Amino acid sequence: MSRFFILLCDVMGVNILVKRFISGVIVAFVLFFVLFLSYSFDFPLRISLAFVTVLAVWEIISLKSLTKFKTVLWASLIFSPLRCVLGSGMPWQALLYVYTILMFLTVMDTFMKNRKSKPKRKLPRIVDLCFVYVLTVIIGFALSKVVEIKEMARNPLAGVFGVLLVFALAWACDVGAYISGTGFGRNKLCPDVSPGKTVEGAVGGFLASIFFTFMCAFAFKLIFNLNINFLNLALLSILGTPIAILGDLCFSIIKRTSHVKNFSNLIPGHGGVLDRFDSVIFTAPYVYIFLNFMPVT
Repeated sequence: MSRFFILLCDVMGVNILVKRFISGVIVAFVLFFVLFLSYSFDFPLRISLAFVTVLAVWEIISLKSLTKFKTVLWASLIFSPLRCVLGSGMPWQALLYVYTILMFLTVMDTFMKNRKSKPKRKLPRIVDLCFVYVLTVIIGFALSKVVEIKEMARNPLAGVFGVLLVFALAWACDVGAYISGTGFGRNKLCPDVSPGKTVEGAVGGFLASIFFTFMCAFAFKLIFNLNINFLNLALLSILGTPIAILGDLCFSIIKRTSHVKNFSNLIPGHGGVLDRFDSVIFTAPYVYIFLNFMPVT
């Protein structure tokens, strides 16, 4: 589907900015649709996040060229969405233990084969196996916090608003940084990590993130009469925006060291799932922790 969309845009002469806009609108529509379905019960949100987690882990495995190693591939793809679906209770903890043991056995087996094999034999690097294991656990853990944010809210509407805050912080920052960086960017933010990111872009992302979170808050207050603590919301936004930028930079390091521009081409104009959810992986646990101590609703 994404390849067809890219081909259609190329035929019509659509530039990269328009591709980003169209893809962004589609992703935002899907998000609002899932939140609408998840108002009364969490199942649509759980399944959607589980699907995103599987795609993200697939991109990590593909990045490290481990798709041919079926044990790593299937163990990681099967385990990764389980926290989103099952929660953090004993079933997930038991499966985490099983997955950990399986990956350690794979590392040991690879180590022994590497010592005995001929130089021409293609075997995975141990550091790549460990990298896939760590990212599989982190991605599943981080995205499951989105569900837990909704579950801990005092009512379904507050839960939907809490989930929306996660994506508002991450995506509004990304959009603001892209627009301001493209138009006014002069000073490099971290040239060794991500040459395209600028200080002006970071400032634009910071302002856009705060602006959009407050617009969402005003909309929920006016339309749904949701009581909101704007002081706590301001603090959440001010502290959360740098975390969103940090998430983007951390995953940029992964791409930089792997010599790729994007994790995949699943989302035209944006790249892969991880290119769109890198900041979300950092903001979701942050919002969960913040709301536990300083609720905004």
